[in-house]
Amino acid sequence: MLGRVSTTLSLARWLGPLTPADAVPRAVTRRRVRVAGPRETFDAWVYDPRGAAPHGALLVLPGLHYLGPADPRLDRFNRLVAASGVRVLSPFLPTFARLHVGPALGPDALAAYDLLGSLPSARPLPAPGVFSISTGSLPAAFVCARRDSASWVSFGGYHDFAACVRFSLTGGGGGVSADPLNRPVVYLNLLRFMPDTPADTAPLERALRRYVEQTWGRAELKLDGRWRAVSERVERELAGVSRAIFRRATGVDDPQGEVGLRALELADADDAFACMDPSGSIARFQGVSVVVHGRDDDVVPISEAHALHRALLGAGGDSRLFLTGMYGHTGSSRFALGDASRELRSMLGIVDGIARCAHGGGA
Repeated sequence: MLGRVSTTLSLARWLGPLTPADAVPRAVTRRRVRVAGPRETFDAWVYDPRGAAPHGALLVLPGLHYLGPADPRLDRFNRLVAASGVRVLSPFLPTFARLHVGPALGPDALAAYDLLGSLPSARPLPAPGVFSISTGSLPAAFVCARRDSASWVSFGGYHDFAACVRFSLTGGGGGVSADPLNRPVVYLNLLRFMPDTPADTAPLERALRRYVEQTWGRAELKLDGRWRAVSERVERELAGVSRAIFRRATGVDDPQGEVGLRALELADADDAFACMDPSGSIARFQGVSVVVHGRDDDVVPISEAHALHRALLGAGGDSRLFLTGMYGHTGSSRFALGDASRELRSMLGIVDGIARCAHGGGA
């Protein structure tokens, strides 16, 4: 119990509004381990508090991002959780690192979870909890359904994958505009369902990845279509139909995503993304969960938080929902001063949920 309290207090300090978003705790070690997945072996980073034995454990699953735990924002989060007395393991899931989705995500995450539980420790640790970001909610649900002792915190997660894809393609709605920088990854995963896709997609895929690497994490490019300059620079590598698809993928052409939506219909008819449906795993999970979502999330619509929370409750679990203006999907956010009391309550609930999850999920 004392360990959970100290974790909560430490997280409240580091995640609170008085701490700069770029402040990083120093009393943390990070090392690389290898995870033997069912299909391939991949890296993970393990974070521990420096000079002290951890008293909790947490598997942190990234979303679809080419950097995985090497994203500075995720690395910072992992470090501040470790500084609170929790051992963290965060894997470089190979499917997400390739900017793809697929059936290996769940089994790879499960292998990472089991490795975390098997690492030697100076003191006995509780069963690891699971913290997921965005599309990492799919492998997280897979793990939690198969390890009854796990508890789960979902940040920016989803329940309906196709709804998230449509949101990215159409530009959003309901007062929130979708992040325009995400469209290329949607097209990358839909290429085989587009009628004019060339037989050799390698140059197109390389260009789409290069565009992502040059735009993600740069919020200023969302303003006034500044991403167009990057798109026009990268598209010079391509010609013919590959260039035409690239321009649709970035949104220079087909800004309403009509071609992508037609491809999504074909993918749905083919059950191509059935592997991204978490509902079966959620129905098997009756443990403790916390659903956290940014009020202005421009990657996964906030309606997905409500759907995920309802599904977890429907499965018979103990689920709590926190909506926040303090933390956004792609970084910290701002909120009105009049909302400070509400945001403080949400923040305390979130950090307590993380601490609870990392210490066995108990009351």
